[in-house]
Amino acid sequence: MVGAQKEGVRRAGYTTTGTPANLSLGRTMRMSLARRIALGRPGSDAIERMEAELAAASLSQDAAVDRLQKELDIARERRLHISYLDPVDLRYRRFERFPRPVAQAVMFCLMDVSGSMTAHMKDLAKRFFMLLHVFLTRRYTRVDLFSSDTRTRPRRSTRKRFSARSKPAALWCRRPLWKWRGS
Repeated sequence: MVGAQKEGVRRAGYTTTGTPANLSLGRTMRMSLARRIALGRPGSDAIERMEAELAAASLSQDAAVDRLQKELDIARERRLHISYLDPVDLRYRRFERFPRPVAQAVMFCLMDVSGSMTAHMKDLAKRFFMLLHVFLTRRYTRVDLFSSDTRTRPRRSTRKRFSARSKPAALWCRRPLWKWRGS
């Protein structure tokens, strides 16, 4: 399992196709505004201003009434043909898959069981190992444990030997970790 990877998902920009759930409204409206400005689509305030000029010119019997009427008709025509939102403007959030390593941890628990360590200190060490194990199992997906006691030289410990009250805390190791010592 060492080096194993899961697949994760992360944002990867925008695309022109996608599902409605992934529609990016902000980016879509920005593209729509840019297209309308580039194509010269007149806004409603520009048409209202032209209508006011035409009304003022028709009251004063000005010769520019025909020219203003043509400009107003062209502006209304442009407004009809250049839509507010076009399918070209749609932008969707894009996601890509990427390999994500599985979070793993190995915990080595070494305890001195010679005469220099009192029963109270051994109990304290057992509690520390337990709390550390709880922390690691909450933080990492997979935790391998290795326990060893030392008298004069390190040796591997079994669950039965460590489970006795007079001995250090029992922490079990998975089979592949025993191989590092050559056993």
